[in-house]
Amino acid sequence: MKKNNIFQIMSALALLLVVIMNGSAHSASSEDQKLTQYGQYGGPYTLIDHHGKSVTDRDFLGRYVMMFFGYTFCPDICPTTMQVVSDTLDILGAQGEKIQPVFVSIDAERDTPEALAGFVSHFHPRMIGLTGSNKQLLALANDYGASYFKVFLPPSIGDSDENAEKSVEDEKSGYLYNHSAATYLMGPDGKFITYFPFGMPPEDMAAETLKILQASPQ
Repeated sequence: MKKNNIFQIMSALALLLVVIMNGSAHSASSEDQKLTQYGQYGGPYTLIDHHGKSVTDRDFLGRYVMMFFGYTFCPDICPTTMQVVSDTLDILGAQGEKIQPVFVSIDAERDTPEALAGFVSHFHPRMIGLTGSNKQLLALANDYGASYFKVFLPPSIGDSDENAEKSVEDEKSGYLYNHSAATYLMGPDGKFITYFPFGMPPEDMAAETLKILQASPQ
């Protein structure tokens, strides 16, 4: 092999190494910046609320946020947790007015703003429902360490060709989500404070939250 060919190959490899190292450094820097800005969990987002209005994370600066990831078709965990959050805010009374309850949908296909409006109306009057595209919701869930995946329901026993058309129409209701169930508490500065596990009674959640509110200089 000629010397100039070897030199060209070595130069190309060196350039590739520089690109990889710069990319890694940029990734690490981005993660460090995110941790500094938001804490252990959290991140920027732009979604649509249950009124059809665009909402970003910066719209909540100055308020505490209780955020939960779920979906309106959820048969148990989501409505139970939303009721716990609502009861927690009621127990806190005037202190609870500092907190904005937020329900983030993980079901982009079914949870339209109209569907979210019907869901959140059953709980606290200040609760906000947020939705967006699959890409937006997955990115935000990843920022918060929340996980979920779709579980398709088996067809009904005894389905026949006569019911095939109806099965297609009912396709949207033919799945559930397996998802994590923590409720996140973010501070007025947008940074993560703590999270509450599923099953915590509202009295305990209110007591823990009150300690945080009273310890805060804001």
